[in-house]
Amino acid sequence: MAGHLCFGSFLKILTLCSPRSTTQKFLCGTMFLAVNSMYDIREDDGTVGHLVNCSNNISPAITDEISPEHAPSVLACFETQIIPKLYPEKRKHIVHALLDLLFQDDDIADDVRIGTITSNTKGYYRLEYRYNLAEMLTDFFFFVVRTVDNKAGRTYIQDVSREYISSFNQDELNRLVLLESGAATGLTMSVRGKGFEDAFVPVCQIPLGLRNPEDYQIFRLKIEDNEFTYAGLKKYLNTNIGRYVYSRAEMERYKAEGDLESVGMDAAQYIREHSTGNELADMLLYAFLEEVLKAPKLLSSIELGASTNCAGIHLRSIGRDTSEYQMVYGSSQMEGDLKSAIDAAFDAVVQIKAKRITGVELVNSAAFGRSVDVQTALAVKDILIPTKQGQEPPGTAFGLFLGYSLGLNPEDYSATEFIEEAVARMESAITENAEYISQKITALHLGMHSFYIYVLPFNNAPQDKTSIINMLIGGGI
Repeated sequence: MAGHLCFGSFLKILTLCSPRSTTQKFLCGTMFLAVNSMYDIREDDGTVGHLVNCSNNISPAITDEISPEHAPSVLACFETQIIPKLYPEKRKHIVHALLDLLFQDDDIADDVRIGTITSNTKGYYRLEYRYNLAEMLTDFFFFVVRTVDNKAGRTYIQDVSREYISSFNQDELNRLVLLESGAATGLTMSVRGKGFEDAFVPVCQIPLGLRNPEDYQIFRLKIEDNEFTYAGLKKYLNTNIGRYVYSRAEMERYKAEGDLESVGMDAAQYIREHSTGNELADMLLYAFLEEVLKAPKLLSSIELGASTNCAGIHLRSIGRDTSEYQMVYGSSQMEGDLKSAIDAAFDAVVQIKAKRITGVELVNSAAFGRSVDVQTALAVKDILIPTKQGQEPPGTAFGLFLGYSLGLNPEDYSATEFIEEAVARMESAITENAEYISQKITALHLGMHSFYIYVLPFNNAPQDKTSIINMLIGGGI
């Protein structure tokens, strides 16, 4: 590979965006310790200097040891040890610099996967503008350590300078959105992200103008012969159906028994026997809350039971302060038109709020006791029922999935015209309904809450929500 992006340039960017008191040997040594606890070079100026100048390659003590199993410890390293040491005002510069170097390496194809904890490709980064900094740094760290010869960067490393970092266009920096994951919740994402970008294409994001954190986005599926194709969606859901139906603890039991192959079949059978008719919408909400919002599942709608009218509960960290958390209660609807889906979803929100499960009730529930291991349960309990002085309980937020029918006749358009018209209609639909949603939030006295809303059109939503789930589970509902 060309070498604009290598470990030396990665480390140099972090160093240039840190105070002088945060040395490059601290940054390098701390990252390496997350991979190999026996390899400590935090006081070794010579080794780190050769790495940052690209005159040496990384030691086999790291390259031979590193594997995807180290991803959680590397992610935690960035979240708790590296990012707090960076200049806050330079974090967008780091993202911009890494992307710029990635795009300068023309011999890295757009379909090359950069991510380890995500499935992001180089092509994905050309379209995305919203980043979780810790996740992005983790993915790029794995990529340069495992894939790139550090010496290959020797020709280009001098171009990475303070002048280079300060040269970025302010409009381009302002376009970037950093999603702070905050302090660890103790929960990992249960969803398996591989295939998400193959199924879902982001279309646009519209502000709602709420007082609290918000997200309102529309996505689409791939289009084939002037219709949405559900092949990618089915593949993604098939990968994650077990993770939706079963708790983390149950998944671990399948793994311990060497029977992971049975998870999908068992989950499909469970849905056939306990169907509510809304499984597709609930599963899609689960996917968007974990994949896009980065809010790990506490309990799915199936674990909660139909009586709660809630499409799942997720936990979100909204800031670096350990007291800033939200319990995100789900409402999912698929209707023929978007406004009807909005109305139905907010009717459910009102009911959920009136009888929602509190943090205390959730911790004391049998379902939660079965959902995670003891250590994780204790960590989550400390968040849901805080005991530290000055720490507040999580706020209440709502996550909505809205499915609707696009309403285009495939025979009226050429292939190019159909895609253009479909995207235009999606943008118009989400824009026109932004004010309607804001008005409903005000009218229902819900303005003190955050709302995270994800919209997806279908060919025929009322029919598709049954046919797709039947296709997925291999039987009629």
